[in-house]
Amino acid sequence: MQSDDTRNQLIHATKELLLTVQNPEKITARQIASKANVNLAMINYCFGSKDELLKKSIDEIIACEFEQFSFDGKDNLTPKEKLKMLLYHVSEVTIRYNSITRLSVPYTLLNAPIEIPYGILPYIKAHFQKRKDEQFCKMIAYEIVAFMQIAFYRTKDFCLYSGINLQEQTELKQFIDSQLDLMLGDETDEK
Repeated sequence: MQSDDTRNQLIHATKELLLTVQNPEKITARQIASKANVNLAMINYCFGSKDELLKKSIDEIIACEFEQFSFDGKDNLTPKEKLKMLLYHVSEVTIRYNSITRLSVPYTLLNAPIEIPYGILPYIKAHFQKRKDEQFCKMIAYEIVAFMQIAFYRTKDFCLYSGINLQEQTELKQFIDSQLDLMLGDETDEK
């Protein structure tokens, strides 16, 4: 039980630091352990690495944002339209918390288990309505998520390359629309 308490203390301290320090990328394991009032070695004992602790803490911060999102009153939307709404929301949250989401992207892409695409997989499967198998749908979900993570991680470089400013809401929505048209087909393909 003490291990769970220690884990929670570390996550709480990390979240507090992430949301209050000016440069989250400079947070050290020592700062986290000190704020949590635990031994420095507990970070590796409980999480395996500081990067995993940061990822878990950032995930919790972002998860709180998603509790506010819902499709209430929008039962008439297609799965693709729902996916667009969800991705708009995800993108707005990513931009709002850019200084901390940037910390977790390299770890998420290269080391963490592939979990995020499961969040959009039901919409993709519903969109294709058994015209595509599960493996195909999983690949599409992964491609959408991974590409968006990289584009947001490298926002400035992506803008220089593509001319799309992901910080500008209209351009962001056009980017998401074009990605979904590319991956899922546009409306004329659906008819």
